[in-house]
Amino acid sequence: METTTATIKFTKEEVNLLINNIDFMLSLNIPIEEEWLKPYHKLKEDLLKISKEIVEGEHLNEVNTNRTSIWKTYTL
Repeated sequence: METTTATIKFTKEEVNLLINNIDFMLSLNIPIEEEWLKPYHKLKEDLLKISKEIVEGEHLNEVNTNRTSIWKTYTL
């Protein structure tokens, strides 16, 4: 079975909101088979990875911006 993917753009806040909503849904004690919850656990795992990548990207951009500012200061 082939997996089809889609590219969706979310902000960091939207990703965190999705994670919180999945957490809430998974915390409800609804009598449901664990098999039905597996996709939600996988989605949460993927969103946590995306959130981590966003934070790392922001940090990298901040470091690069600081380096550029320092370089401009020394070359003036």
